[in-house]
Amino acid sequence: MIKPVQENNCDTQDIAIKTFFLGPQSENKEWLAVELKSLFNGWFDWRQDKFKADGCAISDKNKQSSYFKEKQAHLHNTVDTLRTRLQQEVPTYSPRYIGHMVSEVSMPALIGHITALLHNPNIICEEAAIVGSKIEEEAISDLLCMLGISGTDGRGHFTSGGTVANIEGLWRARYRLDHFLAMGTWLNNKKHTNMSIIDAAHMGWDKYEELAKEHNPTEAELKQHSFVANSPWEVADKYKDAFGAPFKGGVVLIPGSKHYSWKKAVSMLGLGETSFRGVALDDNGCLCTEDLRKQITIALEAGQPIFSVVSVLGTTELGEIDPVDKVQDILDEFKHEKGVHIWHHVDAAYGGFFAALPKGVMSEEKDQAIRAMSRVNTITLDPHKLGYAPYACGALLARDEENYRTSLFSAPYITSDAAIPRWQRTLEGSRSATGATAMWLNSKTIGLNSDGYGRLLARTIRTREELARRVQEQIPNCYITPMDTNIFCFCIANKGESLKAVNSRSEEIFKRIQDNGNGFYLSKTSLGVKDYPKLINKFTNQWNANVDADHVSLLRVVLMNPFFSSTEMNTDFFEEFINTLKDNVMQKAG
Repeated sequence: MIKPVQENNCDTQDIAIKTFFLGPQSENKEWLAVELKSLFNGWFDWRQDKFKADGCAISDKNKQSSYFKEKQAHLHNTVDTLRTRLQQEVPTYSPRYIGHMVSEVSMPALIGHITALLHNPNIICEEAAIVGSKIEEEAISDLLCMLGISGTDGRGHFTSGGTVANIEGLWRARYRLDHFLAMGTWLNNKKHTNMSIIDAAHMGWDKYEELAKEHNPTEAELKQHSFVANSPWEVADKYKDAFGAPFKGGVVLIPGSKHYSWKKAVSMLGLGETSFRGVALDDNGCLCTEDLRKQITIALEAGQPIFSVVSVLGTTELGEIDPVDKVQDILDEFKHEKGVHIWHHVDAAYGGFFAALPKGVMSEEKDQAIRAMSRVNTITLDPHKLGYAPYACGALLARDEENYRTSLFSAPYITSDAAIPRWQRTLEGSRSATGATAMWLNSKTIGLNSDGYGRLLARTIRTREELARRVQEQIPNCYITPMDTNIFCFCIANKGESLKAVNSRSEEIFKRIQDNGNGFYLSKTSLGVKDYPKLINKFTNQWNANVDADHVSLLRVVLMNPFFSSTEMNTDFFEEFINTLKDNVMQKAG
C-alpha cells in the first residue's frame, strides 16, 4: 500500500503541482489575475496597433451619450446576474466534489482557453487560423508522444469530446473496410480472384495496393461497389453475387463496459445497433480476451466482417483498464497467421493520460496495457477529463497516416497548402482552437511526462488507495468493486441481504448526501447483470447476497482533485467523507 501524500515533507515536484491550479480557496488568485490582466492588455494593444491608421469607430462622444451609458449599464447588470446565477453551479473545483469525471481545470489550460477565445480562430484550415492550426499540430504531436507514438508519423485532431472522437475512429474503420470490400467485389466480378467476403474485407492496405497496381481498377469502378458511396441495400446484393452468399452485415466487437457514445456511433454510421457483438467481461469488469478470440472466430466463420474491435482504457463506471496489449496480440496473430487485418480502437477518453505515469504506480499488467496504445489503429482522448482542460475538448489520434485516412469532403471557398487538409477529414467543420491551445499550454508548462502529469495523476491514485483503505477499515460492511485507477465504487451490505435491499440503501444514501449542499458531491452508477455477470457474482458472493435484481447500484467516487489529500487545509477530507458516509448509513439503518 502506497502511503498517502504528506505535504509537509513533499519535494519540489509535489510543490510544483500547486502551481498548476488556482486552488480551492483561490490561493493563486493574485498570480492568475496578473496573468489575465497581462493577457487582456496585450490583446487590447494588438487590436489598437494592427491597423492604427484606420482610426476609431467608437468616439468619446459616443461613449458619453445617454443611450450608450444606458446600454453599458444594462450589460453590466446582466453580466452580474449571469455571474450570480453561475455561482449556484456545482462546485466541481472543490476537493469535496468527487462525483463525475470532472475537476478543477489547470491554470495553464484556463489561460490557453481564454487566449484562444479572445482571438477566436477557427482551425478548420490554415486560411482561417494560421497560428491556431499550427498550435493544434504541435499539441497533437505532444499527445501522440505521451502515448508512445511518433509525433511526426502520428496524426490526429481535436474534437468537441470523446463521443465525436469515438465516432471518428469507427468512421475510419468503416472507410478501410468499405475500400477492401469494394476491391474484392470488383476483382471477383472480373474473375481476377475468387476471394471470400472475409478475405476481401480484411486484406490490409498492402494487399489492397498490390491488387490495385496489378489489375488497375479505376476509382469510378470501385466506387460502384462501395456501400458508403451507394445505397447499402443495393450493394448488399452485389456482395451476394460477388461472394456467393447473402451479406449478413459487419460487426463491432465491443465489451459490455462500453460508453453510451458507441450506440450513437453505429447509429450515425448506418451500421445498426445489431452490429454490436458483445465481448464478455471478466470478474474484474475488464474485456475477456478468451471470449474476444471466440467472438472473432464466430464472426469470421459466419462471413461477417469486423469493422473494429474496441478496448476501453478507463471505463466510465469503474475506471477499469482493458488488456489492450493482449487484445492487440490476438489481432496481430490473426494478421500474421491468417492474413486477417482487424481494426483496433482504444476508447481512452478517461484513462489515456495515465500514459504519463512513471512505472511502478500501477501494476505491471496495467502498465503494459497502457503502453500498448502505441500499437493500435486509433485512440480517443478526453483532455477535459484527466487533461484538466476546460470543456469541450476531445481528441482523435491515429498511429500514422494510413490509419488516419477517411472519406474526404471539400468546399470551393476553403483553400489550404496542405496535401490533404485536416478539415477535409474531420467530422466537425468549424472547430474552436480553445482545446488545442489549452492542451498546448498544459504540455509546455506542466509536461505530459512522469514529472508533470505523471506525478499529478499518481497523486490521485494514491488518494484513491488511501480513501478506499480507510473506508473499509471504518465501515466493515462496505464492499468495493475492483479498482485500477482513481475511481472506486462501493455499496453497504449486510450478510445474506438481498441485492434489491442493498440497491435501495445505495440509492437512499446517495440522495441523502446529494441533498446536503454543504457536504460532498459523489455520483452513483449501476452495473447490469447481463453485462457484468462474473463481476457481480464475485462481488455479491462477499455477503452471500440473493441476486434478486437485474443490476447492482453503486456509490461512485472519482478522485481527480489533487487537493483532496492536502494536509495543509483545515479539513481532513478523508475523515470528513467517512464520517458523512457513516452518518448516512446510520440514518438508513435507523
